[in-house]
Amino acid sequence: MNKYLVFTSAGDNSCIDRWVSGEQPEFDLCIVYYGDKDCRFESLAKYFFRRKAGKFQNLHYVFSHSVEILTGYDSILAIDDDIQIDCAAINKLFKLREQYGITILQPSFDPRGKISHAITGFSPFTKLRYTNFVEITAPVIETEFLLSFLEVFDNRVNCCGVDCWFCHKATVEHKKIAVVDDITCLNPYDLDKGGVREIDKLFSRKNRIDTWKKVKAENNLTFKESDFVCYGGVYDFNIKRLFLYCYLNIAALVLRVYRKFKRLRTWVINLLNK
Repeated sequence: MNKYLVFTSAGDNSCIDRWVSGEQPEFDLCIVYYGDKDCRFESLAKYFFRRKAGKFQNLHYVFSHSVEILTGYDSILAIDDDIQIDCAAINKLFKLREQYGITILQPSFDPRGKISHAITGFSPFTKLRYTNFVEITAPVIETEFLLSFLEVFDNRVNCCGVDCWFCHKATVEHKKIAVVDDITCLNPYDLDKGGVREIDKLFSRKNRIDTWKKVKAENNLTFKESDFVCYGGVYDFNIKRLFLYCYLNIAALVLRVYRKFKRLRTWVINLLNK
């Protein structure tokens, strides 16, 4: 048994094979498969379940029914199945969390993909930044804290609001939260993977938002879902990181133009076919 665990709720278009290639994984893998086929990733997992639900809903299911799976690990990466990151980066993420005594951290987001909150985007001047927020997409969470959160988590919630909830809990308890710029991952745009989000097949966006509002009110959660700030960081001027920042942003601009052209082309084709 390894010291770390990677948990994901996976469909048929996952990037899981990337996570375990190129270097020896220093983590075990727990997969909850929400598809309808024979899962091609089952052989990679130490723990495997079948269940149709969102990531934290499925993580809560494992917590409720097989908590012993989680308790033996130092920390757990709860990652979306389409995130592009390699094994070496995942191994390093776990070690950085330990090295700096951080309760929750995430890799910074590559600008070529989706960045929902500017604070989580890649910065060239820091090794890591202390913040009051990380996204639900790929957080590495100290196991003791994660278990305490899952005890109060309402598993009706799917995606919306979960990250604000666990970050608020960490902030109240004076835990460290950070975004790591030494490591990036890519969160692909929907258009780059067929145009449909897997989560939308399970629950509509309206359903997710309405459920979160209901759960937030019923659990008396009064924190704001904004005002994300940095409190400083580990500054490390690195020419290689600066070059990477410039390259990624130029590539992101080119891809943005390409996506607009692709959308325009699709619109024209649909118009002509009417």
